[in-house]
Amino acid sequence: MPTFNRTFVALIALALLALVGCSSITVDAPVGQAITDEQAKDFEGLWRSGEPAVAVKHIAGGRFVAATLDYDEKASRFKLQQFDCVITDVNGRTVIHLAELKEKSQDDKKEGAEAGQVKPGRYSLAFGTLTDDGSILLWPTNYDTFEKAVESGALKGTVVKDNGTRIQLTDEPEKIAAFIASKSPAELYDLDRKPTVLVRIDAGLKK
Repeated sequence: MPTFNRTFVALIALALLALVGCSSITVDAPVGQAITDEQAKDFEGLWRSGEPAVAVKHIAGGRFVAATLDYDEKASRFKLQQFDCVITDVNGRTVIHLAELKEKSQDDKKEGAEAGQVKPGRYSLAFGTLTDDGSILLWPTNYDTFEKAVESGALKGTVVKDNGTRIQLTDEPEKIAAFIASKSPAELYDLDRKPTVLVRIDAGLKK
């Protein structure tokens, strides 16, 4: 059974998108072992880092749904934005994966599909820590570590630099997990930059 501690990889909706900007690390499938239902309780609730707030609810087996409200100025209406998350354990580190969303294509429009559906098998990652008071610190990723791993052949993948660094890891999940487990916080996080803080503002969604 995996051991839970306070170091984990985190990506939670819009708060993290503002942090990472155009840079990202993506994987084909979640890495690590699913966290337990008891561990999942630490992540359920309503979180805030500026605007908007993000609600997180555990579904089952380390799978979560996160949601936030986005105000549409033109329509004068709030729009619900939902994100699928998977949380796993990698050698005592908890890894949060956010399923990537796709834009509505012409084929989707013909078939009546909605925008924002999950792309099968693509997840984005980032890094953070859970503090003693239950808040989450989202650290800027040290992309150099993963870029060098791809360029040296230590991990399979591609690196694209265009208004940011986009790294797509295509290696086996077990190999990516072993790579993450072998690295120190200084190798995984950009400690020269300030983290984004997510504060729990309502635990009403917890079981």
